[in-house]
Amino acid sequence: MKRSFCLLAVLCFALYAGCAHRAFISREGHRIRVLDHGIYTSQLRERIPHPSFTSGGVRIRKDCALQEQTEAVPAKLGIRFGFRYVIDPADDSPSIPVTVQWIFPEPGLTNSQTGRTDSMNEVSFHAPTREEVLIDYGFDYDWECRPGKWIFRLIVDGEIAAQREFNVYEPGNR
Repeated sequence: MKRSFCLLAVLCFALYAGCAHRAFISREGHRIRVLDHGIYTSQLRERIPHPSFTSGGVRIRKDCALQEQTEAVPAKLGIRFGFRYVIDPADDSPSIPVTVQWIFPEPGLTNSQTGRTDSMNEVSFHAPTREEVLIDYGFDYDWECRPGKWIFRLIVDGEIAAQREFNVYEPGNR
């Protein structure tokens, strides 16, 4: 009986682990794989003004490296968190159209300089294929350090291809 229970436990764990890392196949046949998630280090390559974003722009990063695989993120300046993915295209496409959503904890983020409040930011673009891409958010301003559940989504062909939830907490209150 004990041996059967151990075997069942091992099989259940293997099934869970396999599902956690399973790739998403889009309607067009593109394969999207999440490589890792958590807290990252990176260097700023450029800042692109984007008026539809709460912060007023998008920061393009380079030299991204996973610092810690986690869903628990401290709400402090300088922290960057998210997930890294790669798209294996169904054909020879160098890029495919995607939409990225960052969903903020209620009641949303309020930019202290502009007074603008958003519960979500969204951007659509052509993501490169066969390359690692990082979807992240960085706490660059005090007003961004909001505790609660943050959700990051990658949407391909109108379907959620990848999603990660992060619990942002006040340092010292974990």
